[in-house]
Amino acid sequence: MTHYLLEASDALFQNPSILLLLSLAHAHIFLNKVLLHGPSLVRLAAVIPTIYIFSVIPWSFPSALIRGLLSYFITWIASFKLLAFCFRRTTGGPRVIPTSTASSFLDFATIAIFPFKPNEAVKDNAARSIFWDVAPLAWLVTLLNLYILIIQRSQTTSNYHFSILLFYLAAVFSWQILVRFMTRYEVVPVFDKPYLATSLREFWGKRWNKYSSFMLRLTVYDPARTLLNRCVGITSARLTATLVTLAVSGVMHELMAYYITCGKKPTWEASWYFVLQGVSMWCESLLKYVWLRVLRWRPIRPITSMLLVDGFVVASFYLFIFKPISKSGQNQC
Repeated sequence: MTHYLLEASDALFQNPSILLLLSLAHAHIFLNKVLLHGPSLVRLAAVIPTIYIFSVIPWSFPSALIRGLLSYFITWIASFKLLAFCFRRTTGGPRVIPTSTASSFLDFATIAIFPFKPNEAVKDNAARSIFWDVAPLAWLVTLLNLYILIIQRSQTTSNYHFSILLFYLAAVFSWQILVRFMTRYEVVPVFDKPYLATSLREFWGKRWNKYSSFMLRLTVYDPARTLLNRCVGITSARLTATLVTLAVSGVMHELMAYYITCGKKPTWEASWYFVLQGVSMWCESLLKYVWLRVLRWRPIRPITSMLLVDGFVVASFYLFIFKPISKSGQNQC
Protein backbone atom coordinates (compact mmCIF):
# COMPACT_ATOMS: atom_id res chain seq x y z
CA MET A 1 0.00 0.00 0.00
CA THR A 2 2.80 2.39 0.90
CA HIS A 3 4.55 1.58 -2.38
CA TYR A 4 1.47 2.55 -4.40
CA LEU A 5 1.04 5.75 -2.42
CA LEU A 6 4.65 6.71 -3.11
CA GLU A 7 4.22 6.01 -6.82
CA ALA A 8 1.02 8.07 -6.88
CA SER A 9 2.69 10.97 -5.07
CA ASP A 10 5.67 10.85 -7.47
CA ALA A 11 3.32 10.92 -10.46
CA LEU A 12 1.36 13.78 -8.90
CA PHE A 13 4.42 15.96 -8.32
CA GLN A 14 5.78 15.23 -11.81
CA ASN A 15 2.62 16.70 -13.33
CA PRO A 16 3.49 20.21 -14.63
CA SER A 17 0.03 21.65 -13.99
CA ILE A 18 0.08 20.48 -10.36
CA LEU A 19 3.60 21.84 -9.90
CA LEU A 20 2.55 25.17 -11.39
CA LEU A 21 -0.48 25.51 -9.11
CA LEU A 22 1.50 24.48 -6.02
CA SER A 23 4.26 26.99 -6.79
CA LEU A 24 1.70 29.76 -7.31
CA ALA A 25 -0.02 28.79 -4.05
CA HIS A 26 3.34 29.02 -2.29
CA ALA A 27 3.94 32.53 -3.67
CA HIS A 28 0.37 33.60 -2.88
CA ILE A 29 0.60 32.49 0.75
CA PHE A 30 3.95 34.14 1.41
CA LEU A 31 3.46 37.39 -0.54
CA ASN A 32 -0.19 38.04 0.34
CA LYS A 33 -0.39 36.50 3.80
CA VAL A 34 2.80 35.68 5.70
CA LEU A 35 5.11 38.42 4.36
CA LEU A 36 2.56 41.00 3.25
CA HIS A 37 4.43 43.78 5.09
CA GLY A 38 7.83 42.08 5.21
CA PRO A 39 11.16 43.37 3.79
CA SER A 40 11.53 43.13 0.02
CA LEU A 41 14.61 40.89 0.10
CA VAL A 42 12.91 38.46 2.46
CA ARG A 43 9.88 38.37 0.17
CA LEU A 44 12.21 37.70 -2.77
CA ALA A 45 13.90 34.82 -0.94
CA ALA A 46 10.48 33.33 -0.19
CA VAL A 47 9.46 33.13 -3.87
CA ILE A 48 12.76 31.73 -5.22
CA PRO A 49 11.31 28.16 -5.14
CA THR A 50 8.36 29.37 -7.24
CA ILE A 51 10.67 31.03 -9.78
CA TYR A 52 12.71 27.82 -9.95
CA ILE A 53 9.57 25.79 -10.70
CA PHE A 54 8.70 28.33 -13.42
CA SER A 55 12.06 27.58 -15.05
CA VAL A 56 11.40 23.82 -15.01
CA ILE A 57 7.81 23.77 -16.32
CA PRO A 58 8.62 24.15 -20.07
CA TRP A 59 10.79 21.01 -20.09
CA SER A 60 7.68 18.91 -19.44
CA PHE A 61 6.55 19.39 -23.05
CA PRO A 62 8.19 17.88 -26.14
CA SER A 63 6.83 20.49 -28.55
CA ALA A 64 9.19 23.41 -29.29
CA LEU A 65 6.19 25.72 -29.80
CA ILE A 66 4.72 24.92 -26.38
CA ARG A 67 8.11 25.24 -24.70
CA GLY A 68 8.60 28.63 -26.35
CA LEU A 69 5.20 29.91 -25.22
CA LEU A 70 5.61 28.65 -21.66
CA SER A 71 9.14 30.02 -21.38
CA TYR A 72 7.77 33.43 -22.33
CA PHE A 73 4.59 33.60 -20.26
CA ILE A 74 5.76 31.64 -17.20
CA THR A 75 9.56 31.46 -17.02
CA TRP A 76 10.04 35.09 -18.06
CA ILE A 77 6.93 37.26 -17.56
CA ALA A 78 5.41 35.50 -14.54
CA SER A 79 8.81 35.53 -12.79
CA PHE A 80 9.22 39.24 -13.49
CA LYS A 81 5.72 39.88 -12.14
CA LEU A 82 6.64 38.18 -8.89
CA LEU A 83 9.87 40.19 -8.73
CA ALA A 84 7.90 43.41 -9.18
CA PHE A 85 5.46 42.32 -6.48
CA CYS A 86 8.31 41.43 -4.09
CA PHE A 87 9.71 44.96 -4.36
CA ARG A 88 6.21 46.49 -4.45
CA ARG A 89 6.69 48.00 -7.91
CA THR A 90 3.03 47.61 -8.84
CA THR A 91 1.92 51.12 -9.76
CA GLY A 92 1.44 52.68 -13.17
CA GLY A 93 0.36 51.12 -16.45
CA PRO A 94 -2.05 48.20 -16.76
CA ARG A 95 -2.84 46.25 -13.58
CA VAL A 96 -0.96 43.13 -14.64
CA ILE A 97 0.90 42.56 -11.35
CA PRO A 98 -0.76 40.15 -8.85
CA THR A 99 -0.90 42.68 -6.00
CA SER A 100 -2.27 42.21 -2.52
CA THR A 101 -5.65 43.38 -3.83
CA ALA A 102 -5.86 40.03 -5.63
CA SER A 103 -7.26 38.44 -2.49
CA SER A 104 -8.36 35.15 -4.00
CA PHE A 105 -5.94 32.56 -5.31
CA LEU A 106 -7.79 32.55 -8.64
CA ASP A 107 -7.06 36.25 -9.18
CA PHE A 108 -3.43 35.88 -8.09
CA ALA A 109 -2.73 32.85 -10.30
CA THR A 110 -4.57 34.19 -13.35
CA ILE A 111 -2.91 37.60 -13.32
CA ALA A 112 0.48 36.01 -12.67
CA ILE A 113 0.58 33.60 -15.61
CA PHE A 114 -1.77 35.17 -18.20
CA PRO A 115 -1.77 38.54 -20.00
CA PHE A 116 -4.93 39.50 -18.11
CA LYS A 117 -5.92 42.34 -15.81
CA PRO A 118 -9.00 42.70 -13.60
CA ASN A 119 -12.09 43.93 -15.38
CA GLU A 120 -12.90 47.26 -13.74
CA ALA A 121 -16.51 47.08 -14.93
CA VAL A 122 -17.19 43.89 -12.99
CA LYS A 123 -17.72 44.33 -9.26
CA ASP A 124 -16.37 41.58 -7.04
CA ASN A 125 -19.34 39.87 -5.47
CA ALA A 126 -18.45 38.50 -2.07
CA ALA A 127 -21.52 36.28 -2.10
CA ARG A 128 -20.70 34.53 -5.39
CA SER A 129 -20.50 30.75 -5.42
CA ILE A 130 -17.12 29.21 -4.71
CA PHE A 131 -17.73 27.19 -7.86
CA TRP A 132 -16.67 30.15 -9.98
CA ASP A 133 -13.40 30.39 -8.07
CA VAL A 134 -12.60 26.72 -8.54
CA ALA A 135 -14.09 25.92 -11.94
CA PRO A 136 -11.73 27.99 -14.16
CA LEU A 137 -8.61 26.54 -12.53
CA ALA A 138 -10.05 23.03 -12.71
CA TRP A 139 -10.93 23.62 -16.36
CA LEU A 140 -7.41 24.79 -17.22
CA VAL A 141 -5.77 21.90 -15.36
CA THR A 142 -8.06 19.39 -17.10
CA LEU A 143 -7.28 20.74 -20.56
CA LEU A 144 -3.56 20.86 -19.84
CA ASN A 145 -3.52 17.26 -18.62
CA LEU A 146 -5.59 16.18 -21.61
CA TYR A 147 -3.07 17.85 -23.91
CA ILE A 148 -0.17 16.06 -22.13
CA LEU A 149 -2.01 12.76 -22.56
CA ILE A 150 -2.49 13.49 -26.27
CA ILE A 151 1.22 14.17 -26.74
CA GLN A 152 2.20 11.00 -24.89
CA ARG A 153 -0.27 8.82 -26.81
CA SER A 154 0.54 10.38 -30.19
CA GLN A 155 4.12 9.09 -29.89
CA THR A 156 2.97 5.48 -29.64
CA THR A 157 -0.38 5.29 -31.45
CA SER A 158 -1.89 6.42 -34.74
CA ASN A 159 -4.92 8.14 -33.17
CA TYR A 160 -3.27 11.56 -32.94
CA HIS A 161 -5.83 13.47 -35.03
CA PHE A 162 -8.73 11.83 -33.19
CA SER A 163 -7.17 12.81 -29.85
CA ILE A 164 -6.72 16.38 -31.04
CA LEU A 165 -10.41 16.45 -32.03
CA LEU A 166 -11.39 15.30 -28.53
CA PHE A 167 -9.20 18.02 -27.04
CA TYR A 168 -10.90 20.75 -29.05
CA LEU A 169 -14.35 19.35 -28.30
CA ALA A 170 -13.55 19.49 -24.58
CA ALA A 171 -12.49 23.10 -24.96
CA VAL A 172 -15.60 24.04 -26.96
CA PHE A 173 -18.09 22.38 -24.60
CA SER A 174 -16.59 24.22 -21.63
CA TRP A 175 -17.41 27.59 -23.22
CA GLN A 176 -19.72 28.62 -20.38
CA ILE A 177 -16.91 28.49 -17.84
CA LEU A 178 -14.60 30.26 -20.27
CA VAL A 179 -17.07 33.09 -20.93
CA ARG A 180 -17.72 33.58 -17.20
CA PHE A 181 -13.97 33.51 -16.60
CA MET A 182 -13.28 36.10 -19.31
CA THR A 183 -15.91 38.53 -18.03
CA ARG A 184 -13.93 38.70 -14.80
CA TYR A 185 -10.74 39.81 -16.60
CA GLU A 186 -9.61 41.88 -19.56
CA VAL A 187 -6.91 40.87 -22.03
CA VAL A 188 -3.92 43.20 -21.87
CA PRO A 189 -3.24 44.66 -25.35
CA VAL A 190 0.09 43.35 -26.63
CA PHE A 191 0.64 44.98 -30.02
CA ASP A 192 -0.38 48.36 -31.39
CA LYS A 193 0.15 48.19 -35.18
CA PRO A 194 3.96 47.98 -34.99
CA TYR A 195 4.28 48.23 -38.77
CA LEU A 196 3.19 51.89 -38.49
CA ALA A 197 6.19 52.88 -36.34
CA THR A 198 8.24 55.71 -37.83
CA SER A 199 11.23 55.24 -35.50
CA LEU A 200 12.91 52.42 -33.61
CA ARG A 201 12.09 54.10 -30.31
CA GLU A 202 8.39 54.17 -31.23
CA PHE A 203 8.53 50.57 -32.47
CA TRP A 204 10.10 49.09 -29.32
CA GLY A 205 8.71 51.49 -26.76
CA LYS A 206 5.10 51.99 -27.84
CA ARG A 207 4.00 49.49 -30.46
CA TRP A 208 5.85 46.16 -30.22
CA ASN A 209 4.94 43.75 -27.40
CA LYS A 210 3.71 46.37 -24.94
CA TYR A 211 3.14 43.59 -22.41
CA SER A 212 6.81 42.65 -22.00
CA SER A 213 7.89 46.27 -22.53
CA PHE A 214 5.85 47.29 -19.49
CA MET A 215 7.36 44.48 -17.40
CA LEU A 216 10.90 45.40 -18.48
CA ARG A 217 10.28 49.07 -17.71
CA LEU A 218 8.90 48.20 -14.29
CA THR A 219 11.61 45.75 -13.25
CA VAL A 220 14.71 46.92 -15.16
CA TYR A 221 14.47 50.35 -16.80
CA ASP A 222 12.93 52.38 -13.96
CA PRO A 223 15.23 51.00 -11.21
CA ALA A 224 18.32 51.37 -13.43
CA ARG A 225 17.40 54.91 -14.44
CA THR A 226 16.70 55.93 -10.83
CA LEU A 227 20.03 54.53 -9.72
CA LEU A 228 22.03 56.08 -12.58
CA ASN A 229 20.40 59.52 -12.30
CA ARG A 230 22.51 60.19 -9.22
CA CYS A 231 25.74 59.08 -10.90
CA VAL A 232 25.82 60.11 -14.56
CA GLY A 233 22.99 62.63 -15.04
CA ILE A 234 19.52 62.38 -16.53
CA THR A 235 20.40 62.11 -20.25
CA SER A 236 23.17 59.53 -19.83
CA ALA A 237 21.07 57.62 -17.30
CA ARG A 238 18.20 57.35 -19.77
CA LEU A 239 20.46 56.03 -22.52
CA THR A 240 22.30 53.60 -20.25
CA ALA A 241 19.06 52.32 -18.73
CA THR A 242 17.70 51.71 -22.24
CA LEU A 243 20.79 49.70 -23.19
CA VAL A 244 20.61 47.71 -19.95
CA THR A 245 16.92 46.97 -20.52
CA LEU A 246 17.52 45.79 -24.07
CA ALA A 247 20.44 43.65 -22.89
CA VAL A 248 18.19 41.98 -20.29
CA SER A 249 15.54 41.48 -22.97
CA GLY A 250 18.19 39.86 -25.15
CA VAL A 251 19.22 37.48 -22.37
CA MET A 252 15.59 36.48 -21.79
CA HIS A 253 15.10 35.86 -25.50
CA GLU A 254 18.29 33.79 -25.43
CA LEU A 255 16.71 31.77 -22.64
CA MET A 256 13.61 31.22 -24.77
CA ALA A 257 15.84 30.04 -27.63
CA TYR A 258 17.52 27.68 -25.17
CA TYR A 259 14.15 26.08 -24.40
CA ILE A 260 13.07 25.97 -28.04
CA THR A 261 16.29 24.32 -29.26
CA CYS A 262 16.16 21.63 -26.55
CA GLY A 263 18.93 23.06 -24.40
CA LYS A 264 21.56 23.68 -27.06
CA LYS A 265 24.52 25.83 -26.09
CA PRO A 266 23.57 29.53 -26.40
CA THR A 267 25.11 31.38 -29.33
CA TRP A 268 24.05 34.83 -28.00
CA GLU A 269 22.75 36.10 -31.33
CA ALA A 270 19.47 37.05 -29.63
CA SER A 271 21.33 39.13 -27.04
CA TRP A 272 23.37 40.89 -29.72
CA TYR A 273 20.17 41.53 -31.65
CA PHE A 274 18.71 43.61 -28.83
CA VAL A 275 22.03 45.31 -28.12
CA LEU A 276 22.05 46.25 -31.82
CA GLN A 277 18.55 47.69 -31.47
CA GLY A 278 19.65 49.79 -28.49
CA VAL A 279 22.73 51.14 -30.27
CA SER A 280 20.64 51.77 -33.39
CA MET A 281 18.12 53.79 -31.35
CA TRP A 282 20.95 55.93 -30.03
CA CYS A 283 22.33 56.42 -33.55
CA GLU A 284 18.83 57.18 -34.82
CA SER A 285 18.38 59.92 -32.21
CA LEU A 286 21.78 61.40 -33.06
CA LEU A 287 21.05 61.29 -36.80
CA LYS A 288 17.65 62.90 -36.29
CA TYR A 289 19.24 65.70 -34.27
CA VAL A 290 21.89 66.37 -36.95
CA TRP A 291 19.33 66.09 -39.78
CA LEU A 292 16.78 68.50 -38.27
CA ARG A 293 18.74 70.79 -35.95
CA VAL A 294 22.20 71.07 -37.53
CA LEU A 295 21.60 70.62 -41.25
CA ARG A 296 17.99 71.88 -41.00
CA TRP A 297 16.80 69.53 -43.71
CA ARG A 298 13.18 68.62 -44.23
CA PRO A 299 11.85 65.69 -42.16
CA ILE A 300 11.72 62.32 -43.88
CA ARG A 301 8.25 61.32 -45.02
CA PRO A 302 6.43 58.97 -42.61
CA ILE A 303 6.01 56.24 -45.25
CA THR A 304 9.76 56.25 -45.88
CA SER A 305 10.50 56.09 -42.16
CA MET A 306 8.06 53.21 -41.75
CA LEU A 307 9.70 51.23 -44.54
CA LEU A 308 13.18 51.85 -43.16
CA VAL A 309 12.20 50.84 -39.61
CA ASP A 310 10.29 47.72 -40.70
CA GLY A 311 13.03 46.65 -43.08
CA PHE A 312 15.78 47.06 -40.47
CA VAL A 313 13.85 45.22 -37.74
CA VAL A 314 12.84 42.31 -40.01
CA ALA A 315 16.27 41.91 -41.63
CA SER A 316 18.14 41.97 -38.31
CA PHE A 317 15.56 39.61 -36.75
CA TYR A 318 16.11 37.12 -39.57
CA LEU A 319 19.91 37.25 -39.25
CA PHE A 320 20.22 37.24 -35.46
CA ILE A 321 17.24 35.19 -34.22
CA PHE A 322 15.30 33.27 -36.87
CA LYS A 323 18.26 31.89 -38.78
CA PRO A 324 20.23 30.61 -35.74
CA ILE A 325 17.15 28.94 -34.23
CA SER A 326 16.09 27.34 -37.53
CA LYS A 327 19.60 25.90 -37.96
CA SER A 328 18.98 23.52 -35.09
CA GLY A 329 16.44 21.63 -37.20
CA GLN A 330 14.96 20.11 -34.03
CA ASN A 331 11.35 20.64 -33.06
CA GLN A 332 10.98 18.02 -30.34
CA CYS A 333 13.35 16.88 -27.58
